[in-house]
Amino acid sequence: MPPTLKDIASRLGISAQAVSLALHKAPDAGRISPELRERVIATAREIGYQPNRLARALVRGQSQSFGLLMVAPANLPWVEALRGVSEEAAAVGYTVLLCTARGVAAPEEQLAVFAESQVDGIVSVAQSALDLSEAVLARKPQGVPLISINCEVEAEGVVSIVMDNRTATLEATQHLLHLGHTSITYLDVPRSNLNDQPLLQSSTERREGYLDAMRDAGLTPDVVSLEMVHVEERVRQACDAALELLRRSEPPTAFCCAADWEGLGVLRACASLGLRVPEDVAVFGFDDREAGRWVVPALSTVRPAFDAAGRLAARYLLGHDEPPAGGVARLPCELVLRASAPAVAAAQ
Repeated sequence: MPPTLKDIASRLGISAQAVSLALHKAPDAGRISPELRERVIATAREIGYQPNRLARALVRGQSQSFGLLMVAPANLPWVEALRGVSEEAAAVGYTVLLCTARGVAAPEEQLAVFAESQVDGIVSVAQSALDLSEAVLARKPQGVPLISINCEVEAEGVVSIVMDNRTATLEATQHLLHLGHTSITYLDVPRSNLNDQPLLQSSTERREGYLDAMRDAGLTPDVVSLEMVHVEERVRQACDAALELLRRSEPPTAFCCAADWEGLGVLRACASLGLRVPEDVAVFGFDDREAGRWVVPALSTVRPAFDAAGRLAARYLLGHDEPPAGGVARLPCELVLRASAPAVAAAQ
C-alpha cells in the first residue's frame, strides 16, 4: 500500500489535515510554519509519498467550493450524504453548490453549471450508474475530480463510494435465521425507475446477500419481485403480495425486504390478518426510513452509511484521505434491530 498523509502525520506527531495544508498550499496554510512545512515535505520525500490525482486536481482550483449533484430523491437517506459533504467542507472553509437533476434538469446540464461556477470538485449522489453515463460525464469540467456516492462508476477521474449492500442483507437474513426462521421470503424491487430500466446495482447486491445467506444455510430461497412504483403504491403492492404469501398453506414466517417501504407493506398485511409481529412473522427492511422508526411494531432495518460517505467524499477531494487503489470504497452498513425482528435474547 502506498504511503498516505496519515503515515506522514504519524511520523511527525501532527494531524493529517496539517500535513495536507503544508503539502497542498491550502487557503489557510498560513497557519503552518515554514519550519513545519519543510519537515512535512522532507518526510514525504523520505517515505516516497505521492499526492493522489484528486488532490492534484484540487490544487488547481480557485473557487474553494464543491458541486453536489443530487440525482436521487431529495429525502432520507440521501440527504445524509449532503450533510456529510457540507459539514466536512465547511470545516476547512469550503462551500457546497447544490444542484438537483430530477424532472426537467438533466445531470449533464447541472454539470455545465458546475463548470461555469468553477468548482474544485464534484460529488454525485445517484440511484443508478445510468445517471452518470459516458455522455453525461463528458460534460464534467475538465480536470475536476468527481466522487460518485452510491453508484460504482468506471471512468477516468471518478472515485466511487458505495454501500456494502450484499454483506448487509446477508447479515439481516442471518439474523432472521438466528431467530429460528427457515422459511424466509425476500421482497425484491429490481428496477431502477418507472420506465423499466435495467437492474439497480444496489438492488442486485441486496438480493445476492439474501441468496448467499439462504444457500449457506442449506435453505431454498424464495424471491418475490415487485414493480418499481411510487412510494404510496410500493407499500400497497407489498401489502398485497404479503397477503397472498401469508395465505399459503405453508406461509413464510419471516420477510427480508429490499427497502423499508416493502417492510411497511408486510407489517400492514400482518395487522390485517391478525398476525403478531415478531411472534408469528418477523420483518426486516433496508434504508432506515423515518416511517419505520415510528410504526408499531418498529421496523428492524439496515442503516446505510451515507453521512460517512459524504464526509469521506469531501476528505478525498480535500486530500485529507487517500482514495483506494481500485477507485472504489465500499462502506459497511449497520443493522438496526427493532421490534419487528428483535435481538435474539429479546425474542426468547
